[in-house]
Amino acid sequence: MKTFRLITSGYADAATNMAVDEALFFSYRQNGSLPILRLYGWRPAAFSFGVSQDPAALFNFKALEACGTAMVRRPTGGGALFHNDELTYCIVASTEDLGLETRGVKASYGRITSFLIEAYRILGLEACFAGDSGVHGMDHKIADLCSSRNEEYDILIDGRKLGGSAQKRSKNIILQHGSIPLSFDRRRPEPCLRHPLPDVADLSTLLKRRIGGHETSEAVVSAFKSHFCADFLDSRLDRKEEKIAALLKDNKYAGAGWNLKRIDPMTETIHAYRTQAAMA
Repeated sequence: MKTFRLITSGYADAATNMAVDEALFFSYRQNGSLPILRLYGWRPAAFSFGVSQDPAALFNFKALEACGTAMVRRPTGGGALFHNDELTYCIVASTEDLGLETRGVKASYGRITSFLIEAYRILGLEACFAGDSGVHGMDHKIADLCSSRNEEYDILIDGRKLGGSAQKRSKNIILQHGSIPLSFDRRRPEPCLRHPLPDVADLSTLLKRRIGGHETSEAVVSAFKSHFCADFLDSRLDRKEEKIAALLKDNKYAGAGWNLKRIDPMTETIHAYRTQAAMA
């Protein structure tokens, strides 16, 4: 049985959430500490979009400003997502930690995401991969939006895609994070987008009852334990991880350089951290 750090972060803004995810990825890569499952939420609500996407093609910037909604470029791929009432998960681990027999991205994505199918079954929902349902594909006119994609290992419930996941890799180290919408009100994000917002499924609608983050977290943790034969050590960011996250937030994820132009100050950020650490 493999021990994972379980980090329950609560709510944070968009730049903080992405900075923490990348800080944990960097820390694990450098130090080889325990693998991680992190659970968190977004407050205030925000958009995230894939590392290779053009935000000018996605968003109406005037509408974003008018409604006070932030956007952040993820370190991972995938399409644009609106994060509001949801539970987000982040896994940082090696292929060995996750028991992956192959290092192929596509196969590993399916193997990892399977734990969510188990979590939804615990909650009383029958889920499957889009590839198993025979309906995978995408509307290429609006493929920039995550909800318009039904790729092979996206999860469907009653034919509707629920949430989305994306991955970043460095050799055999994986960062995978994803969205589990608890409820969804399309009236806030829709005016901010340059494309019509497709159907967005959420747990409360599918369950026909209101579900909260605590109940969903319990199902996710239980499914993760079973799927990966894992044990958990309750944890939090250590001081070094907090410092890296703060540097990444200030120098990368809160800045227009990264979010608008994909200018990545990662090298300078880590150099600054190492300099500060040497002087401490």
